[in-house]
Amino acid sequence: VQGKPAVAIKYTGPDGKEATVYFDKESGLPVRQVAKVTGWMGEEYTQEANYSEYKEFDGIKVATKVLMKRDGEEFVKENITDVKFMDKAPGGSFDEPKS
Repeated sequence: VQGKPAVAIKYTGPDGKEATVYFDKESGLPVRQVAKVTGWMGEEYTQEANYSEYKEFDGIKVATKVLMKRDGEEFVKENITDVKFMDKAPGGSFDEPKS
């Protein structure tokens, strides 16, 4: 993956769809994930996410470049410049939305 040796783990999610995650053999960090996903209108795609340029934030390595493709077409491109971790989420963060 990305010119480096990798190991893959294939799994089946609770929805029955298969996915594969590839890890860089040297660092152990995830470098690619390929999965079947369902779009907003119910259409199904093969989505590939590639993770690169890991940097350390508060002692945790985070991919700062993420490129996602759906059926081979570029879908999302992220360049992460800063990461902040929370000790705990504010109360009510995970409550059901009110109508």
